[in-house]
Amino acid sequence: ETQKEIQAKEAELKEVTKEFKEAAQAMETEESGERQSYEFDVATFFKRVSESSKLAENVSKKVAIRLFDGHTDRFTVEEDSFVEFLHRLHEAKEIDGVLEVGTPILAKEGYPFIMLVRDVVEDHIEDTLKCLDSGVRVIHYGTPGYGKSMTGALVVKKKMGKKLIVIQQGGTWYFVPKDFPRACVVMSMYPETMKTYAIAQAKVSGVKTRPIFHLIDPQSQRTAEVIVFGEIAEQLATVSPNTLLLNDKLRSWEKQHGGAIRKVEPHWENKDMKNCYEKCYKSSFTLHEYKRRLYFWGNNPRNVFNKLDLVETALDPTIMDLRPADVKQYLEEEGLLRDTGEKYAKSYIVHWLSDRKSSKTLKKIASPYVMQRLFAKANAHELKDLKAFGKKLVAGAARGDLPSIVAADWLERLVFDFFREGKLNMSSTCRKLRTQHALEPVDGLMMKGIK
Repeated sequence: ETQKEIQAKEAELKEVTKEFKEAAQAMETEESGERQSYEFDVATFFKRVSESSKLAENVSKKVAIRLFDGHTDRFTVEEDSFVEFLHRLHEAKEIDGVLEVGTPILAKEGYPFIMLVRDVVEDHIEDTLKCLDSGVRVIHYGTPGYGKSMTGALVVKKKMGKKLIVIQQGGTWYFVPKDFPRACVVMSMYPETMKTYAIAQAKVSGVKTRPIFHLIDPQSQRTAEVIVFGEIAEQLATVSPNTLLLNDKLRSWEKQHGGAIRKVEPHWENKDMKNCYEKCYKSSFTLHEYKRRLYFWGNNPRNVFNKLDLVETALDPTIMDLRPADVKQYLEEEGLLRDTGEKYAKSYIVHWLSDRKSSKTLKKIASPYVMQRLFAKANAHELKDLKAFGKKLVAGAARGDLPSIVAADWLERLVFDFFREGKLNMSSTCRKLRTQHALEPVDGLMMKGIK
């Protein structure tokens, strides 16, 4: 009986083993079959997509061909608002420094239909094009709302018809063919699929030196992927300082191939803001309303010319939530605290400026209203550390330790409070500012001789 039991168990074990092997073999066959089903003739597929792009609803201004990941032999035709923007951008003509697109810029809700092309931005673009032509990758960064994405769009317009163009908008990638708009835009939500497609098109494009222009606009997505094209592409990224600080993939891309050059987006001077109001928004706001918004927001066109008045709903709550540590982070670091909310990334408190003489990145308190509110918080007992930080900031500038326009802002407010309100008496440690450390911004403010 014992022998029979052993034989029965051995037979059962053999049966189980056989079933396991058959199941494993079936899985291998299935996986192999799946792999085989995804294999395709690359040349034939891309030729078919290219032919379809010229027929897609007679190359409608609103449709794109969408590629699918894992099924790269399948694609569909879909409507897309960003594609409509690209067509309008291609057709738009600049008149007296104004480019009227006729649809929301970058197809973003709430964005204007029109943009002011400043002379300083034209120079900014020309410098960027020289870097790209020489094979240097470029990063445009700076104050949110200054027009980085719009500058990127202007570079795209200059590259249309000359290069194959890949544009990243958040988590979506668009391929603009060299013969656009006669051929349709191709899009994908999968970077590797877009990379494969773009490289295949580059091989037959006839362009020998860096046939692809790649615009990277993560749109504040901290986890957005970045396509690494290498030497086959000219690459330009337009990002906020916070995104540049927190997106590890973007920072890794920046360091590759000898590193990328950072260029601060040109700041808006008083004359730029007035010019923008006169040419683009005079019919939307009265002069009184324009000046009121300027007092609250400072020289930030996105916030000043927004259709909605966001002072009570956005600016005031942000200032109210600020801690001394947040203010120090704004003024001392390249980005923001990792645990601060996204509302702190919207340039409500600090603007990033570029000192054209020294090529340094400087910072400035956003507006007179923000400065007034910060000092009101500094005078409050619970935020006395902020008052001490302000005095230390000015004293540091007097010693030449902190050549920043932020110190000038604090000094201006300290003097105002001393003479008008009798608060925050100046310390004798603030000696005459050294001329060699004094900042002379483009707007004409002089710090020489200030005590």
